[in-house]
Amino acid sequence: MSRSLAIVGEGRAGGSFASALAAQGWQVGLHHHGEVGARGFPGAATSVLLCVPDSAVADVAASIEGSA
Repeated sequence: MSRSLAIVGEGRAGGSFASALAAQGWQVGLHHHGEVGARGFPGAATSVLLCVPDSAVADVAASIEGSA
């Protein structure tokens, strides 16, 4: 089974998770949180990890939910 993950947030946390999971064979898409609202959900991942500032979590989550 293919494991895929979209990580929203290209900072230290998001980049670290992306590198570590890719090294373990995950298919990882790393996206800036501004991409979500502007272009809909980034990719067809089976899971999403939000690595955004606390103040952005609600807006980013709402953007993802609305575009699924």
